[in-house]
Amino acid sequence: MLNIMGILFGFSMLLPGLVPGMAVAVILFANGILLFMLAYNLNYSQFSARTGVSAFFTGFPQ
Repeated sequence: MLNIMGILFGFSMLLPGLVPGMAVAVILFANGILLFMLAYNLNYSQFSARTGVSAFFTGFPQ
């Protein structure tokens, strides 16, 4: 999903007249949310490797 957002953002920068400004804002917002989720998952996986907790982020509290 993060790859698709990156491709969409790159496409919007290459052809600025074809993609409206609000669509670029939505693409950037979604990209930011996905990057925060990736950072959280990476941080949590390092925590679980140190502590032995094997639960992974599902979006719901455990």
